[in-house]
Amino acid sequence: MAQPDAVGLSQIHFGSYLGLGQPVFEGDTTTISLEVKDHHLNMLGVVHGGVITTLSDTAMGNASFANAKHPLVTVELKVSFMRPAFRGRIEARARVLKKGEHLLFATCTVVDQDGREIAVALGTYMMIDQIKK
Repeated sequence: MAQPDAVGLSQIHFGSYLGLGQPVFEGDTTTISLEVKDHHLNMLGVVHGGVITTLSDTAMGNASFANAKHPLVTVELKVSFMRPAFRGRIEARARVLKKGEHLLFATCTVVDQDGREIAVALGTYMMIDQIKK
């Protein structure tokens, strides 16, 4: 499936700063990968939970935007970590579970380069018209 009309991930400065790959849209699944570098690791030598959380949120946000075709923000996020991730490639695979009038509910599984589940996430996203400063 072609990428939805949107500001590309390269325009999301935090994701770009972390080195997140461009989203890939296939069917109802959005996939974003990350090549783990030294700066992604915590003091124990495993991928920092915040990196996995950001990867999950970004994948679910892209999946939600592709579904809604409308700007949105994260209103709730839950991540369950099942095993540590180390160097190599990790990948977030997200899809929308349900779209309501104002909210979308999404899920994401993060896997390592061997396909082992690292984390699962659930996110709630709200469609918005604009952000007031």
